[in-house]
Amino acid sequence: CLGRPAPAALQALESIASEIVVLDRKGAGGGGVVAWLAARPDATIDLVWVGPLSIARDASSVLSSLARLLAHDGVLVCEDHAGVAALARDAADSRRTGPALSGHVTIIDVAPIRGEIRSAVAAGDDAIAGSLRARGLGATVPTRLARVHKMLGRTLPTRRAPTRHIGIVGDGATLPDVPAYIADIAAADGVDLTGHRCGLSATGMYNTQKVLFVVVPPDGASPSLVVKLTRDASVNARLETELEALRRLEALGLADDGAVPRVLFGGRHAGLAVVGESAVDGVPLSLSAGADPLGRPIVDAIDRLIELGKRSVRMVAPSDVGTALTSLHARYVELCQPPPAEADRLHAAIVAIAASSAPFPIVFQHGDAGTWNLLVTADERVVFLDWENAEPAGMPLWDLFYLLRSHAVGVGRRNGARRRLVAVERFLFDRSVLSELVVEATTRYVSAIRLDPALVEPLFHLCWMHQALKEATRFTPDRVRGAHFNRLLAAGLRHRNAATLQRVFSIAP
Repeated sequence: CLGRPAPAALQALESIASEIVVLDRKGAGGGGVVAWLAARPDATIDLVWVGPLSIARDASSVLSSLARLLAHDGVLVCEDHAGVAALARDAADSRRTGPALSGHVTIIDVAPIRGEIRSAVAAGDDAIAGSLRARGLGATVPTRLARVHKMLGRTLPTRRAPTRHIGIVGDGATLPDVPAYIADIAAADGVDLTGHRCGLSATGMYNTQKVLFVVVPPDGASPSLVVKLTRDASVNARLETELEALRRLEALGLADDGAVPRVLFGGRHAGLAVVGESAVDGVPLSLSAGADPLGRPIVDAIDRLIELGKRSVRMVAPSDVGTALTSLHARYVELCQPPPAEADRLHAAIVAIAASSAPFPIVFQHGDAGTWNLLVTADERVVFLDWENAEPAGMPLWDLFYLLRSHAVGVGRRNGARRRLVAVERFLFDRSVLSELVVEATTRYVSAIRLDPALVEPLFHLCWMHQALKEATRFTPDRVRGAHFNRLLAAGLRHRNAATLQRVFSIAP
């Protein structure tokens, strides 16, 4: 490393390297970077990372000395602006003499303009860059800057934003080509990615968020598949759950009309999960006409959840469900420490389910069916993404309630309700523009899976108990009670007689 990498970059290198040498401008022993490089044996370096400003004064001489040092499949990644410019000139100059780096030189457009790289696309590949932007995966205006401009009543500048590039040299270079390890995993499942191009998206801050490659076929303009990669081995199981879920959904016939992506290949590389899925040509619901409170996209999403429940339903003993929910309740009480009255009402809901005289329907559950996981196609159909929380033996109605809650939050925000709980109370609990949709959707779901209508209210409250328990893992104990789903659960119990809820809880057999 010529220059000191950011801590996150160094951590990533440590996960794959047997040895890392970091040189500042003075180099090892104070002799300078060029002198240190000159003392190294030929073809002994697999990767050279050139950091910002690390070789600005002597870029050409440093790059020339690296020609003999890189292994036959080694690569140089240059983030230094002077170095990138030198690489571009070198690649275009057919008259160069003396030691030269590999002729395989790629210039990559990356974003944002500083900090960790969140997207990377080969320079000039407008098709892939546009695909990332359309999916909300490309570079965005910093939130703080956008908020300041909004407060001042100004539009954002229309001039071209500052750019940032990296240069990659060597026969082992990837973008715009698909990385070899991905191509090898795909080939093992019969998928040939020869000649395909790709772009990288690594948005988000958490290990649970995936790194994505969008892959475009030769001479194509739109992605044919998306490759998901985990950032940490601890979340491999989640991505592999999605792989199995999508295969199960395809077996149920739910992938026939593109309602869910198809799995094309899967495997592991360097201990991390890799899954290739068919690409979906659509835009996030929040960026589409799907923002209409009663529009076709949200209705289609409801229809698909009902169809999923209908095709996957199987009956089990209510007592078995009660036992599982009792365990969930015990964990909730331990972590969230609800008031005794609240805990007792949730326990009563579990008792009502366990004591049911009719068989209890369990379904294949998405597990995170919020509007943020919906893409809307050109004909206003929806596709559910991100099945990593899927549960083959899931609870009925929970996906539907979760979807309606997230939709109510979105509708609320577009109508001035900035706080999530306020939006839920106004548009999901009380009489609102969504009331008929909520009641009708719940009624159809109950009928489709043959659920006892008396269990709708217990399932409603227990849905938020489950979400509160999941949410508790992200908060310190002193903040758990103030987290969103704990407050939503309490509000639902408190306002069970609200206009829309009362109609939902009174569905006739």
